[in-house]
Amino acid sequence: MTIGRNVPVWMLLFATVAYAGPITQDPCPGTVVVEEWKKLGNDVLENLLFADGSLWVSDGTVGSVRRFNPDRSEGMGLTGVSSPGGLARDSDGLIYAGVGNSIANAVLKSGAAKVVRFSPTDPDGSAADYASGFNMPNGMTFGPGGDLYISNDFDYGLIRIQPDGTWAELAHVWGTNGLVVDPAGESLYAAITFDQRSPIERIPLGAPAEHETFAELTFGVASLEPAVYTEPDADAPLVGLKGLDDMTRSDGEGWRLYVVANGMGELLEVDPATGDACLVASGLQTPSSVRIAPAGGPFDTSGKTMTFWVVEFSGSIRRIGYSPE
Repeated sequence: MTIGRNVPVWMLLFATVAYAGPITQDPCPGTVVVEEWKKLGNDVLENLLFADGSLWVSDGTVGSVRRFNPDRSEGMGLTGVSSPGGLARDSDGLIYAGVGNSIANAVLKSGAAKVVRFSPTDPDGSAADYASGFNMPNGMTFGPGGDLYISNDFDYGLIRIQPDGTWAELAHVWGTNGLVVDPAGESLYAAITFDQRSPIERIPLGAPAEHETFAELTFGVASLEPAVYTEPDADAPLVGLKGLDDMTRSDGEGWRLYVVANGMGELLEVDPATGDACLVASGLQTPSSVRIAPAGGPFDTSGKTMTFWVVEFSGSIRRIGYSPE
């Protein structure tokens, strides 16, 4: 999330925190190749997804959800939207996008943000409001029964939107960002950005009040909430804050969470059973979102077991090939 056209907000709010250094998770076992696939100037890129044989990217600088073909050419996207944020695709084939994903809306509790949906075959012509009245539709994912979940990384506001567009708070969790529902559809996982512990929260969908912090990726005692934690994990890396942003997962038995760390420039793998984490890739520049290319599709082109795609506040779209041992 950014406060201006090209200024990541973590640079302003945590300017005294050191974001580089050798103290972080151990590398994941395996081989990794990181390459820049396309550079969109200095545009602030917030989110991405794959749909209709294309890569779709939320570009906050030009106010559009941009569409890219496998040959790197640009197709017809959704234009004229202010601060596009989270992206998700439902079983109906439509793309859902958060609009008004700004710090001003979040801090002022404006209720001016919304979710729109559109067909990938006619983005501008088919775009229509789906649900409104939000302060920040940042992260976004679908869950069982067609429920759509959206996050707000500057306030309480983990929201569940039902298929008819009505919505309510799912759980009173502060500062959520990237969202993932597990393969069984039982729990929602939420990365939290502005917390020194770099935590990930687990919210049982059948009993959301029983949510818990199941992983802490760094040592920390405070968050922007504000909150103070008196029993920090002394075994966690001492980097202070990773700035966890968006998140995705693999499928099948032994599935894993994958989360980008905006402040540290990392892509991390997290075991949902234990909370243990390892480092897939580092040296990224303010990564904001990550997805795994559908296997065998036109963007599964790294030659590795998994092809990750990452967008950054720097304007880069990166392809990361990873083959675990």
